[in-house]
Parts: sequence; C-alpha cells; structure tokens
Amino acid sequence: MPNLVSLISRTLSIPNTYQQRIIERDPSTISMLILNTRLALFPFLFAALSVVAQDPSTIKKAQDLAKKADKIAQNGSLHFTQAEAMFEEAIAMAPNDAEVNMGMGLCQLNGPFRSKALPYFQKARVSDPSFRHLAFLTGYALQLDAQWDEAMAMYQEHKKQNPYLDDPEVMYNDVDRRIRECQNGVAAMAQPTKAEVKNMGPGINSPYADYGPVVAADGAALYYTSRRPMGAGAKVNKATKEYFEDIHTASKNGTEWSPATRAVEPVNTEGNDAAVGLFSDGRTMVIYRDDVGNGDLFESVRTGDSWSTPVAFGPNINTPGHETSAWYSFDRQWLYFVTDGLDDNVGGQDIYRSRWDAANKQWGRGENLGPTVNTIYDEDGGLCTS
Repeated sequence: MPNLVSLISRTLSIPNTYQQRIIERDPSTISMLILNTRLALFPFLFAALSVVAQDPSTIKKAQDLAKKADKIAQNGSLHFTQAEAMFEEAIAMAPNDAEVNMGMGLCQLNGPFRSKALPYFQKARVSDPSFRHLAFLTGYALQLDAQWDEAMAMYQEHKKQNPYLDDPEVMYNDVDRRIRECQNGVAAMAQPTKAEVKNMGPGINSPYADYGPVVAADGAALYYTSRRPMGAGAKVNKATKEYFEDIHTASKNGTEWSPATRAVEPVNTEGNDAAVGLFSDGRTMVIYRDDVGNGDLFESVRTGDSWSTPVAFGPNINTPGHETSAWYSFDRQWLYFVTDGLDDNVGGQDIYRSRWDAANKQWGRGENLGPTVNTIYDEDGGLCTS
C-alpha cells in the first residue's frame, strides 16, 4: 500500500456534482435531491405577513411577483438573472417584507455568488425572526462567510424553534453536523496557514460552472469540467436546465496559462463528459460519463497530442450504481474511487480502493476504506498525493 499522505473526503455537497449527475440520470429524483443540492429553494412558503407603514396592496403585489420569480428560478441556473431581476423589483416595492427578502436570499444561495444571500436573510429576520427555516438559512449563509460563532448561534436558534428536528425536509434536521463544521472552522482559523488564492481569469473561467480541476504532476497541464455552452446548438439537460458537461484543457507557458479549449473527440462526446482524475505523468485521464444512465468511469491514454478512445473500467470498479470520481496512487498500483453501488458502503457514497492485478491486467475488487475515512454522509473528491 502506498504512503497515503492525503486522503480528503468532501462531505459538504454545495455544489455537488454527483447529485447533479444523479438528476441527469433520473429526472424523477429531482424533487428529492433538490432539498439537498439546491437548499430547498422550491417551493418555499409565502405566508401573508403585515409590515408596518407599508401599503398592504403593494406588499401583496410584491409577494405575487416574488412567487413568479420563484417559478422562473425553478427553470434552472440559466434563468437566474431573470429571477434575480424580478426579486429586485419585488424588494423595491416591499423592501422590509420577510418572505420577499427570504425569497431573494434563497435565489442568491442557488446563484453564482452565494455570499449575496446573507443580507437578505438578515433583513427578513428583522421583520419576522420566526419565519420558517429562516434561522437555519441565515446560519448557513453565515457559515459560508466564515462567521462561525454567529452561524452556530443561528443553528442553535433553529434547534430551539424545532426541538424535535422532525422537519419533513430532512436537511433542516442536520443541524448538529453544521455546528461541528463551524467548530472545525474555528479550529482551522485559530492556526492559519499563509496562502494566496488567485482567480485564474477569463482564459480559464467562464460565466458558467467550471470545476473539478486535475493537474499533471509537473504543473504544466490542466484539465477541468465546464458547463459553458459550445455554440448555438449546445444541449441543455432537461432535468437540471444546465448545459451538458465538457472537458476543457489548458497548458502552462512559463508563468501564464494558455486560454482553455474544449477537448476534442474522443474525449468529449455529445453527452456529459467530465475529467475526474489524472495520473501524475499527465498521460492517463479518468473520465466520468453517463452513457446508459448509471454514471461510469472510463480511462483515456494520451500518445503525443492525441487521446485514445476512453475505455470503461471493468466490473470491479463500475457497478450498477453511480461512480463519480477516481484517482491513482503515485505508483499507479492503487486506484481510489467513489461509488454508491456496493453493498458494504458506510453511507451513500463511499471511498474504495482497488489494487492493480498485473497478472490479469485489470483492477481488483474494490475495498471499502472503512469508517475511519467514510461516514454516514456522502464522500467525494478525494486526492492521493503519494
């Protein structure tokens, strides 16, 4: 077994590419997963509230407009700008209304700049601090802003308002885990590490979702997944209302990155293609595809400037369930991968490992890494550094 210096599991799922892909596989699950991956945005309650010194008819118009904005937002991220504009119009009419501000806050939590959500939740609390789910969502927005103590206070308030934690929308019952995450944040910030975070700029990033970067060991090649449209005929997923995933690539020239380009066939297809793993030499890539509705992992090898046709990993890796990511050990003797399709999983998605069988030229049976690594929650996005 290689020296496993770093094996990181991601238990927060906002955004969660795995759950997006589950929706793409089976649109019927969107009503269930939306509670987890989209923060229960749709639908939220529009109760009638009275605000001092505001004309009731104006408030009613604002609430009706907010309801329309909510319906627009249900059409997916491509309609975010339109929904946001409608919420802004509603807020202009009723700036102190709790439900209108909460609606805008939820819209922002599902938009490209989630930090914008917090002031709307805070304003809603001024009007009605007992508004359903408002304490939890304010806590979550504070948590995203690294205001740990304030977030924990909001989560505690939510627990007081819901002592039995029996909300039918189950994410609102998971308060203790959110509090632990905030406690971890306090501990991490008590021992800061100096680091510089630099946006890679418009040559790499786009106005759409760009995520899942994998980099060669020499740092000279970058591959990542993007949902940007590629031409007028770009396909939109009917369930998520987002453009299909494609793999993009860029190379480093000195200290600068070249503008990213869409990887050509056979790496990309007309369906969803995502780069989820890369061997250290930069010549072997693990690709996620959803060819037959269950989400499998494929391998492509680069010779010169050309990538081979991706070949599916065998049945010891790909299961009837969903495989979302994989990465090689530095010596390529082990493959670590994520799946929800094996019977011995601890939670939904777990991290497994498979040893390369040189005699049979295939990966061996997957071994669950156990409860020390895996939890009752979903794990994803691991990294093996040596």
